[in-house]
Amino acid sequence: MLDELRCQLWQVASGSDQVHVRQALGRLSLAHEKSGEALQAMTLASDHTRDYTTAL
Repeated sequence: MLDELRCQLWQVASGSDQVHVRQALGRLSLAHEKSGEALQAMTLASDHTRDYTTAL
């Protein structure tokens, strides 16, 4: 979903001098990056939890 929105914003932003469009694109890119980091952290936490419960 973030990828689709980012593509749409890129289409609007390409050739646009509107500052708010470019700012929105930058914030969306940051959100995309942070959601990827959050997914990695959740995966790590899940792995650690599974390892811990297996060890019990």
